Amino acid sequence: MNDNLQPMKMISLNAISWVSTVATLQMATDVLQVLAMAGSVIVSSLSAWWIIKQAKNLDRINREAEQNRLKDAE
Repeated sequence: MNDNLQPMKMISLNAISWVSTVATLQMATDVLQVLAMAGSVIVSSLSAWWIIKQAKNLDRINREAEQNRLKDAE
């Protein structure tokens, strides 16, 4: 009876190993998807911040240029 039990143990252990590998890969895929989403949100936020900063700088430059034109007109 022990002769039949040993292969069954090995098959069972291999099956458990395969199932755990598949579960781990699926979990890794989920984690990577969450990280990709977080990265996308961070990049979008930084892009919006950069655009707002550049718009403020452009407004400042335009105001300074307008003030210089008014001074030159006097």
